[in-house]
Amino acid sequence: MIEIDNTVDTKIVQREDIKPVFLTYYKKASFIGLNSKRYILWNNKLVEEGVLQRSSNTITSRDINEHNFISENSYKRIFVFTENYGDRNIAHWMLEQLPVILYYIELLKSDPDIKIIINKNRRANMNSLIKDYILAIPNINPENILNIDLTSIKINADELYIGNSLGCNMTNFYNIWNKIHQNINFTVNNNFITNTNANNKIYISRRNLLQSNKQTNTRIMVNLEDISDLLVNKGYTEIYTDEIDNLKDRINLFKSAKEIIMELGAGIYNLLYCPDEIDVKIMYQDNNISWLQEFYPMFKNKKFKVKLISGTKINNKHNGNWLNTPWILNKNKLITYLD
Repeated sequence: MIEIDNTVDTKIVQREDIKPVFLTYYKKASFIGLNSKRYILWNNKLVEEGVLQRSSNTITSRDINEHNFISENSYKRIFVFTENYGDRNIAHWMLEQLPVILYYIELLKSDPDIKIIINKNRRANMNSLIKDYILAIPNINPENILNIDLTSIKINADELYIGNSLGCNMTNFYNIWNKIHQNINFTVNNNFITNTNANNKIYISRRNLLQSNKQTNTRIMVNLEDISDLLVNKGYTEIYTDEIDNLKDRINLFKSAKEIIMELGAGIYNLLYCPDEIDVKIMYQDNNISWLQEFYPMFKNKKFKVKLISGTKINNKHNGNWLNTPWILNKNKLITYLD
């Protein structure tokens, strides 16, 4: 049980069982949403809260004090559960933001009316994923979820709480992942009720990202259409995880799977919902082997039967992240892993 000394102005607390995740408390502070960036104003200064500072922030406390906010509200206690970088995709959110929900669950035991702030304008599937996790907390009051537009808002609080799980990685995350799902009203254990009509061979596809309005980075398999057609013809059901709009369907899909093939990417975190000991095939470009190795602890914990299928980078063009270079996978090589 965490203990907050409310006589002090700020305090950092950490549960031993979920290290490195920690919680920071501020007395008489404000949460600011301005032009989709997030800030904490405390003692008339901007707090250098690391989890909020991963995007370029050039604003000053004077800018905030002089800004005419479209909306300003006040509450007794608020818990900040939104962060510009971590809200963007399932990979950053699961590892770097979801774990702090354990602190919110604990705070609810002493104050069932503590508000929780999430980003209203995040893309639909991420917004629903975030809300579904909160709504799965036992005895949660949906009215305490502040689904806010971060364009121009100031939320004042007698007590402000913000968690930080940036220290999580696949080596220390598995125990925390299990604790989260032991404390909410759905399970990812093997007895979860699944769709018995589901196809057990799943292809987690990025083909829909070829659409101009969906391209998120330059890590594109240039022969993706041919590879996708091959996999579908081999009996795999093609799934776009960014189009799954609720958590139950997401869990149901992965708990039904006995074999999954996918590219290395953000969607790999969905494998945490899978049963142990399934067949997993990962297609990746050879220059990303170090990134792939980050997931080896998950493969080991889940006892997956893993096959790694390497392709080749075709040039060095990327969007600022060296992982995101275009690549090609040899179709005949892939066939040898499927037969």
